[in-house]
Amino acid sequence: RETEALRLKVQKLTILSQRHDELLEENNKLRNMIGYRERSPFKDLIACRVIKRSAATWWSTLIIDKGSVDGVAPDRAVLTDVGLVGKTGKVSPHVSEVILLTDELCRVAAVIDGTREKGILSGERGALENTPDLRLRFLSRNAPIAPGTNVISSGDGGVFPSGLLLGRVKLFENKDISGEALVETAVDFTKLEDVFVVGSSATPP
Repeated sequence: RETEALRLKVQKLTILSQRHDELLEENNKLRNMIGYRERSPFKDLIACRVIKRSAATWWSTLIIDKGSVDGVAPDRAVLTDVGLVGKTGKVSPHVSEVILLTDELCRVAAVIDGTREKGILSGERGALENTPDLRLRFLSRNAPIAPGTNVISSGDGGVFPSGLLLGRVKLFENKDISGEALVETAVDFTKLEDVFVVGSSATPP
């Protein structure tokens, strides 16, 4: 009986410890989001929860819990405190679609940090278990781009504000007429739970 009682006590303590760790992680995440909102250059950030993701479209789209009645509009940047997530797609009154940066149809004008090298960043289709890398195309051939260099949005095109972190260079390649960089995403797309939508009244940096 004593052994069984000890086993149950250990089991209960283990569950309580796991719950404590989960609450601590959630609390830290909320603190980071609140801190980002306070120091963000955007005056209008709409906090949203991810409410739906499908395995078939895991790297392409997701659904958030805010819509037009909350100020969300199509083609608005979606981000976290780490970097760019993507842009809003179809918007209904209470929910909205987000087209992810990892989708090949989401194209962002980007610049290599610390250089004048500009290009167009887009996703690549990958295996379901691996986060797809991004491709930054139309760079200069033989450009001196080192692995680990940040890639940020340039602001060209009007959809995405400038200065948002997109990812980091993994590899630079010379193609026939231009250079291309393979880019690792800044955001962990496997763990998206909370995001911000840049509202229509937001002031860009």
